[in-house]
Amino acid sequence: MIREQSIPTALREIPKLRGYLASEDGTIWSLWKRGTTVAMLGDKPRQMKVKTKPNGYLEVGLMREGMQRMFLVHRLVLMAFCGECPDGMQGFHNNG
Repeated sequence: MIREQSIPTALREIPKLRGYLASEDGTIWSLWKRGTTVAMLGDKPRQMKVKTKPNGYLEVGLMREGMQRMFLVHRLVLMAFCGECPDGMQGFHNNG
């Protein structure tokens, strides 16, 4: 039995990563359609799979400039909801 994914209501676009969205709970979503030979944006987001790095941080693989790159989830959420992190600064991501 396949469960329907629950799409959060508070999704924001991730700047500089067209077709990707982040939610406040740290889930990353893609609007890119799968299984097509050309890159196409759809209208129904799908949740991306994340993996845990040895240091405990979550990361996700997203396509950028035609290549897959790994991104830290907490950085993507910061970018989507607050904007770019200034040099020398960091976002709090451990509930405090």
